[in-house]
Amino acid sequence: MKVIENTAVESRPIKWILDEFRKGNLYIDDSFQRNYVWLNKDRISLIETVLLGYSIPEIYLWETDTNAKTGDTRYSIIDGQQRIRTINQFVDGNLKLTDSGLEFKKADYRGKEFDSLIDSHKKDFWSYKVSVRFVNKNVGRDDIIKMFLRLNKTSNALNPQELRHAEFHGQFISASFEIASLPHWREWGTFTDLEIRRMSDIQFASTLIIYIRSGFEDETTQSSINKFYDLLNEKYPDKKHDITATIKTLDDIRKYTAESPALKSALQKKTHAYTIFTLTNHLMNIKHPTSGIGKTLEAWYEWHDKKAAPPNEFKDLVAEYRRLTAEGVQKKANRQKRFEILCTYLKV
Repeated sequence: MKVIENTAVESRPIKWILDEFRKGNLYIDDSFQRNYVWLNKDRISLIETVLLGYSIPEIYLWETDTNAKTGDTRYSIIDGQQRIRTINQFVDGNLKLTDSGLEFKKADYRGKEFDSLIDSHKKDFWSYKVSVRFVNKNVGRDDIIKMFLRLNKTSNALNPQELRHAEFHGQFISASFEIASLPHWREWGTFTDLEIRRMSDIQFASTLIIYIRSGFEDETTQSSINKFYDLLNEKYPDKKHDITATIKTLDDIRKYTAESPALKSALQKKTHAYTIFTLTNHLMNIKHPTSGIGKTLEAWYEWHDKKAAPPNEFKDLVAEYRRLTAEGVQKKANRQKRFEILCTYLKV
């Protein structure tokens, strides 16, 4: 079955789209969709495009169900949720047309919310026609996901982890979600809100689990991460063991930050967080006591950040670590060398 043969293209006014969205007839399937991630300037630019009467990209809807009582048809939003949510946000009064996203700074809509627009702009806004591709309910979910992936692979809309979120629904991704949901990351400030919305925390969690499984044998490139998502999607016999080992390692790092709160600043950088994780896992495996490690690592990263001068015996090591941190962070050799440098520093 070809999807294109089961697709109808129609124009629908914004009023119809917004009404159906608010009634829940247009809904977001978060099993393959990402979170709402547009920046404010992107939202403002979209609304200005509508007000100027220019075209916006078409929206893809997949028919999934019909309410037997009301006759309402429900559609999963394959592509277009950010446009729809932005329109809803603007009409609700939660978006102001500030200069950050406007092309025309002297327009009469500048600085206004929807309720403040002149009536002619409001009428034009409600009647603005959006091109909608309606995909028939006969098309299967697997084809819908493939369609979603292809729509986004040809643009910068989705990053690699967001594409994995759409494609995989098995064991390895659920393990990564479990690690990413731990409170440790918020305590340390490792990820910004935007990074969390773009699933950087899920990807980083994946690299930690990969280390627990394979050590430094695998790169942390996108292709390597994809390999684990594929191999461990349906069956993941060691899932419980790997999650437990990852959490235990992170709990030991938590002990370091309890002893030395200043170490949290180092954990805000993913390269340092990864290296500290590998070191801590090694210390855990050799049953090295955690007491004093926090203060020792705090001193190291103060030297690294040039907040203090390192003793002569560590100058070359710090310089080498700093160089490795600045280049090729995904390279196996660089990751392993940073780990070895910290081991040398700690004499373990």
